[in-house]
Amino acid sequence: TNKASIHHSEYSTTTSIQNENIKVWNVYGPSFVNCFVIGSITYIGLHVLWYKLAFIELQQEMENKMNELENKIKCLKKNKKLEN
Repeated sequence: TNKASIHHSEYSTTTSIQNENIKVWNVYGPSFVNCFVIGSITYIGLHVLWYKLAFIELQQEMENKMNELENKIKCLKKNKKLEN
C-alpha cells in the first residue's frame, strides 16, 4: 500500500504540473502567438517596402547615370564633327 500511495502521489504531482502548464498555455499562449504573428507580418511587410523603395532609388540613380553618359557621348560626337 505504501508503494501504491507513493506512485499515486507522483502521478498526481505530474498530472497537476501538466495541468498547470496547460492552463498557462491556454491563458498566455494565444497572446504570444498573436504577438509573434503580427510582429512577423509587420517585419516582413516593412522589409518588402524598404526593398521596393531601395529599388526605385537605385533605378532612378541608374537612369540619371545613363542620361549623363548619353549626354557625354553626344558631346563627344559633336566635338569629333567640329574637328573634322
